[in-house]
Amino acid sequence: MPPDATGTELLQSYMDAFNTNDLDRAASFYADDIVFEHFGHRRVEGKEKVEEVLRSMSAAFPDRRYEEVREIFGVGDKVALEYLFVGTCEEAVEGVEPGEQVRVEACGIFTFSDGRITRIHDYSA
Repeated sequence: MPPDATGTELLQSYMDAFNTNDLDRAASFYADDIVFEHFGHRRVEGKEKVEEVLRSMSAAFPDRRYEEVREIFGVGDKVALEYLFVGTCEEAVEGVEPGEQVRVEACGIFTFSDGRITRIHDYSA
């Protein structure tokens, strides 16, 4: 990560890696002590565990992507993102059958430290 990059620039680079299915590059943005919290669903702590979530999501939705970024802005070490997530399910997951396309409107708050993501708070259905 460039040492002088803003949180918004870092998040855009993370989304680019996510959207192109470059999972190693996407995971390189995670701090060792990252916390991922999908409110109402689960909380995952540590880089390896969060990377497992990323890889399982990729397996279930190989074409998943941030389809539309509606808002993105940063303040201090935090970046807020409002987006539309889309993907076609290939492996059954909670409430989604294979072949079903999902469109989820969501909001995420990303916290950065030393060019790495330390927290992801995801608010989506």
